[in-house]
Amino acid sequence: FGILAGATAKLVELPVQSFWNAGTSFMNSAAERLNLLAPLRTLMPLLLKVTPTIDPSLKANLYSLLLETLADEKLYDEGMATVDTAFRNLPHAEHQKLWD
Repeated sequence: FGILAGATAKLVELPVQSFWNAGTSFMNSAAERLNLLAPLRTLMPLLLKVTPTIDPSLKANLYSLLLETLADEKLYDEGMATVDTAFRNLPHAEHQKLWD
């Protein structure tokens, strides 16, 4: 909601970081990661609307989680589109996380 309301990146970063922290408990298996797919599909395009001051490492971690979840579900076309978007919007230093 903060993103749509025009909040600054710093006001948005705290709830995004909280989502990441809470989401780490769902990362152990494909079945658990599936619970994060819908929220990640909503969150990632919205983050593109916020200024680039959101921590790039946090965004890279979220992209990596989304890509892993898409691979779990064999949603390869969506995964390729997500990789393309991530590479265009992350600093080069963060690209390695997407390959791990």
